[in-house]
Amino acid sequence: MEDNRTLRKWLLRLLIVHIIGLTYSVLTHTVNFGIFNEWLKLAISTGFLFCLSRMVKYRGFYRLPVAFLAMKVICTLARLVLSSNAVQPLVRDLLDENYIEVLTAVSGWVVWILWICDIGAMLFEWIAHGKVVKPADQQLSKYWQWLTVAALVVSAGMFLLNVFVPDMLRLGTLDVALYQKMFPLLNLPGVLIRILYMVCLYKSGQVLVQAKDPTG
Repeated sequence: MEDNRTLRKWLLRLLIVHIIGLTYSVLTHTVNFGIFNEWLKLAISTGFLFCLSRMVKYRGFYRLPVAFLAMKVICTLARLVLSSNAVQPLVRDLLDENYIEVLTAVSGWVVWILWICDIGAMLFEWIAHGKVVKPADQQLSKYWQWLTVAALVVSAGMFLLNVFVPDMLRLGTLDVALYQKMFPLLNLPGVLIRILYMVCLYKSGQVLVQAKDPTG
C-alpha cells in the first residue's frame, strides 16, 4: 500500500502542474509573454515529465509516456536553442544559401514529431492511469478509456485545422474575421477535455490507496 500512497502523491503533483498549465494557457490569450512564452511552456512540459518519471519506479507502464514526453522536451529545447539570437546566425552562416530550404524542411518535420510525441505521451499516460485505478474502481478506468478516445478525436481535429486553416486564410477561402470569432469555440473542446482529465486525475488519486498493491 505504501507504493500506492506514493503514486497518489505524484498523481496529485501532476494535477497541480496541469492546473498551472491550463491557467497559463488561458493567460496567453490576454497576456503577451513574448520571447518567454515557449520557454515557459517548456518548463511546464518538464514538470509533467518529472512527475511521470517518478512514477515509473512503481508502475513500469509509465515508461512509454515518459519516453514520448522526454522526446518532446528534447526536441522543443533543441528548437528553442537553434532559433535563439545567439545560435541562429551561426546556423544561417553554416547553411548559407540552403538556409531557407533546410529551415522549411526541418520546421515541417518538427511539427510532425512534436504532434506524435504529444499524442503518444497523452495516449500512454492516460492508459497507464486507467490501469492504475482499475483494481479499485473499474468504472473510473473505463472513464479514462472514453476520455482517451475523445482526446484523440479532438487532437486530430485541431491538428488538421492547424494544417489547413493557414492556407485557407492566405488564399482567402476563409474570412479572417469569421475565423477570429470561431477561434474560442474551436478551443473549447480541448479545454473541456483538459478539465475532465484533471477531474479524473483527482479521482484517481482519491481511489488509488484502495487498490491492491501488485507488489505485495
